[in-house]
Amino acid sequence: MGGGKLNPDFINSYSTVNELAEEINRLEEIKIGSKTSTRKELDFKMSKGPILDAAMKAIDENRYFDWLFHESQNLIPAGSNENWSLNRQAANIASEIDRYVKISGSFDKLVEEKGSDFGNKMERFLGSHSGVLESFLIRVIEKTRGAEEAEKFAQAVPEGFDFSEGFSAKITTKTKGSEPTIQIKYNRKDADSKDVYDFAENVPLSVVQEIMSEGDK
Repeated sequence: MGGGKLNPDFINSYSTVNELAEEINRLEEIKIGSKTSTRKELDFKMSKGPILDAAMKAIDENRYFDWLFHESQNLIPAGSNENWSLNRQAANIASEIDRYVKISGSFDKLVEEKGSDFGNKMERFLGSHSGVLESFLIRVIEKTRGAEEAEKFAQAVPEGFDFSEGFSAKITTKTKGSEPTIQIKYNRKDADSKDVYDFAENVPLSVVQEIMSEGDK
């Protein structure tokens, strides 16, 4: 569960899952009952000034994500490290998914020695700030379904995700040497349990990496 330390080289340096788990626990001082770590890629940056003022106004009007998608890109300079744009936030989440894609092959190799007793699934629950996860999802929608569909998503969640709301990303490895599938799902329902917005697509790794490459735009 020590997500902050995981990368293919780190995993490949161990021959069993138990050895890997012991080292993660040692490095991160993870105690029983506490399986959390932090990563800057899940954070956001917005400095004091007119940009933050505009963001706070949008929050008060319950349209923060609408502002982030439609207006913030015109206010935040490309490549700014003081204020992270929608593209930068989307790129950060894309990099997290890409990291787990790279880990997946190494993980499969390690679990072979434990078989069904260990299981073949690694689960992670990633939490972030309002607007961050949505930034990645809207870029995925835009690249897979087009700009009009991305606009529908923005209209469906003008204020952004609720506290416990988000999307799922399922990375499935098929055979050695083949590219894993990345299935991304999101669904919002209204008070009557009717779909407000629904998205479910197998997203090519190339799309995730393209979003990564656009972080400074």
